[in-house]
Amino acid sequence: MSLRDHLHYYPDLRTWFPTTNTDENTVVLNREFKEFTRLISYKLNENNPEGIHWRRYTSEEDQKLLKLCCEHAEDYRKNSRGRNVIMFTHPFFLPLTHYHLISSERQKEDLDGYLNDLSHLLHLERDPANVEVVALETLHGYAAATSLLLETGIVDRVILTEFASGYPLEKNGLQELADRSVFVGGSYDERCFHHSTKELHYFKKKLGNEKRVVGMRRMVLRAPWEPYKNGSIRCLRIRGISQKDILPLSAVIGQLGLT
Repeated sequence: MSLRDHLHYYPDLRTWFPTTNTDENTVVLNREFKEFTRLISYKLNENNPEGIHWRRYTSEEDQKLLKLCCEHAEDYRKNSRGRNVIMFTHPFFLPLTHYHLISSERQKEDLDGYLNDLSHLLHLERDPANVEVVALETLHGYAAATSLLLETGIVDRVILTEFASGYPLEKNGLQELADRSVFVGGSYDERCFHHSTKELHYFKKKLGNEKRVVGMRRMVLRAPWEPYKNGSIRCLRIRGISQKDILPLSAVIGQLGLT
């Protein structure tokens, strides 16, 4: 099965979102950023750029969008601070950018399974004093989709990252998470997700904090061009996290008291 002739984004992604843009033929699901549709679509489709102008969003158009997204993220963020953190790095990068690179029915099933499990996890009832949910997202991924999760309170706040990188735009963006146990998922295991977990481990070591970084099994995705030998793209092993610190989703839900 080949899906290479398909759009770079997953048209059915809107079924997992509280979509506000009624135009079904666009990757931009949040009407708040509809005027930037051309820019967002282009940047999400051209995912391997070269140079600082892409990575740090220094073009004039990106700067305008960045200002709006920063204001939006600040307006909707919650000020609660949980004892534990669920952190997803670029949770929708594959369905927003690389859907056309899915090359088998197994990968398509893995993507749907991941999105179903992600939606289930994020919609569970939680005590905000115990669990805070944070998403790390690129500028264009935020405007297209993840901003909707913040608007509706499904996530508590979003930290913007560099383009095609898991490093936050703000140098010490992850430092305030380092004194807590952090349960991590997202994409891709080989790049952006690894960037953010490596950064988190750095700040934990700097603080001398022994609370764990816990990987959520099958909630981290490999890139569709680098699947396991069996064709799967959902990670059982996670780069940079020991096997003893990788838990199935059911165990995470139980440990955090989610219902």
